[in-house]
Amino acid sequence: MFTPVTPELAAELLKGLGFGDGLIKKAALTLAELAEPQFTGGYFALEEKEGGTGLKGTSLILTGKDIKNRLSGCDECYMFALTLGRRVDAFIERSGVSGLLEGYAVDTLAGYYADMLAEEIQAEVGKKAAEKGRFVTERFSPGYGDLPLQSQEGILTALGADKILKIVLTEGGMMTPFKSITAIMGISDVPSGQKPERCANCPKKNLCKGAVCGD
Repeated sequence: MFTPVTPELAAELLKGLGFGDGLIKKAALTLAELAEPQFTGGYFALEEKEGGTGLKGTSLILTGKDIKNRLSGCDECYMFALTLGRRVDAFIERSGVSGLLEGYAVDTLAGYYADMLAEEIQAEVGKKAAEKGRFVTERFSPGYGDLPLQSQEGILTALGADKILKIVLTEGGMMTPFKSITAIMGISDVPSGQKPERCANCPKKNLCKGAVCGD
């Protein structure tokens, strides 16, 4: 499913960062050998809960005004977890200890590559939504805005990513493998930033704060 790492892709992702051509090619070949990209995801219906937005069928409640605004007008979401695997982490750690510049290049490239794969997942979800006449918001991750980083634990549990992908949290709440991403995308009948037509005549429209509305 995912676009593979090539020297050409690495050159594009690392453009303007000051890495030489030889180092970029070496980093690309190393990451291509070590990376084991995997992801798991699922669709969840949304519901208002005390303190935030709930995902039906889970105990997860997303808190904060930013995620609430992002999911405004959405009746469901797609949530996923993605990782490049532990072999990438191990190489970066070994390289850091020995002072290899290649480790820094691989570390940087892996971060950009993981983000690119997240964009590919988002594009696929958007394509499937469009086939049904629906729209997908930009993805939103714990740590963005005021969505707490602590939300990671609930997301990983809801997706079973701790078992399927072997992603675990450090005491500080960071995911390992470190080149891992979790994200949420809202899905609705209107493009992001627009309100459903029924909102125009809603008596509460001037009081609305962007909550998922069942009226």
